[in-house]
Amino acid sequence: MAQINRNTWARILAKAWADEDFKKELSSRPIQVLKENGYDVPKDIKCTILVDTQQEKNLIIQRGATHFQYEGGALNNAWLNLIKKIYADENLKKQLMENPSKILSENGIPVSENLNYHIYEETENHMYLVIPIPENEGLSEEDLGKISGGLSACGGFCTDSSSG
Repeated sequence: MAQINRNTWARILAKAWADEDFKKELSSRPIQVLKENGYDVPKDIKCTILVDTQQEKNLIIQRGATHFQYEGGALNNAWLNLIKKIYADENLKKQLMENPSKILSENGIPVSENLNYHIYEETENHMYLVIPIPENEGLSEEDLGKISGGLSACGGFCTDSSSG
């Protein structure tokens, strides 16, 4: 499975937060833009960029998430635990896809009544990358890169190595 380095994704994410034109380009031509920014996507991988908004939250069921390293505390731990459960229970996965807010809440993940939750499942040849809403509007690209480094918005395709 292809993986994108966390540092590479953090740089791309910071650039998308700082430059709306870049974000649009990344969304419309993800493979090419990822390659142009230091990540060589294998030719058999399809990539979809999802953009969170004030009304929409995108969550990814990651391949191999049972051993994927999350950073960022209880929310990510609860999501990882839910992913482990759905690997063992196909019915729970179906329920999550059909009624995300209910299943997320039942599994200790805070939900907002103001958000529509969308769940996507990665496959062997289709990865999803999420551009979350930046926590701190108005920061420089460098500052945004610092806060984006711990996000797991790259789904199960992130690695922790410092190359690529």
